Amino acid sequence: MSVTLQVYWNGQLAGELAQDTARLSFRYDGEYLARSGALPLSRLLPLREAAFDDSATRAFFANLLPEGEIRRQVARRLGISMENGSCKTPRPV
Repeated sequence: MSVTLQVYWNGQLAGELAQDTARLSFRYDGEYLARSGALPLSRLLPLREAAFDDSATRAFFANLLPEGEIRRQVARRLGISMENGSCKTPRPV
């Protein structure tokens, strides 16, 4: 099962984060790439049309997650593993 999330930066659609089983990928939106002055989200994710693999995607997006007790609470509420993001049955929020 594939799950996608639109990624916005400064109010503009920058791309799409996708999870297929336990693997993540990120692809910039074509309109975002075509904008004059478009900036990459990170040096790990330079502007390009091709999707980024799990390694590059996870390195950037995992660092956006909270740590410690807050991360445990978020994982528990969403019914996911705090360590690897593998999905369990989601709980209502």
